[in-house]
Amino acid sequence: MMIIRKNNETPLFPIAGWRIGPIPSKGAVMFEPHYLAKPSDTPEQARKDRPYVLTPAQAQELGEKLMEVARKARTF
Repeated sequence: MMIIRKNNETPLFPIAGWRIGPIPSKGAVMFEPHYLAKPSDTPEQARKDRPYVLTPAQAQELGEKLMEVARKARTF
């Protein structure tokens, strides 16, 4: 997959991995995406974004939304 830039569209950075896990002391979920910054980057060169914190409800909603969108994307 490549970074897509066309006609002043928002640049897209492919996700190459992530770190995710619970934060028991906060009752929350941590999500740190790893992304490719250049088309020539390999997954091993992925940059780590900052860690984000979600509530359990946000994490569940995000997971459900990703599944919904993934089902739709398979039909293209």
